[in-house]
Amino acid sequence: MRGLLATALTAVFLCAPAIAEPAPDGCKKRMEVLENLISNWNENTVALGLGHNGTIVELTKTPDGATFTILMTWPDGRSCAVAAGEFWQSLKSPKKGKPL
Repeated sequence: MRGLLATALTAVFLCAPAIAEPAPDGCKKRMEVLENLISNWNENTVALGLGHNGTIVELTKTPDGATFTILMTWPDGRSCAVAAGEFWQSLKSPKKGKPL
């Protein structure tokens, strides 16, 4: 299970920086997207990072991990969901040099 999860997450994060620009009709202002995730899905931001292409990559999830969403936000404030799913599992950091 861990190997499959790690492979899926690696694919999402390796592909995300290759996205040059979001589709305009699938994106909204970041606060609109987050308000929707909070009110309709009970998801809140739990992690974020800066992508190589200048985007912010953000993970939202429910407290129990039942649903999650990965967002990319461009410098102009547009946010797009690049992945969403169920059963998010937070893992402990592996020991140095050990795979998940």
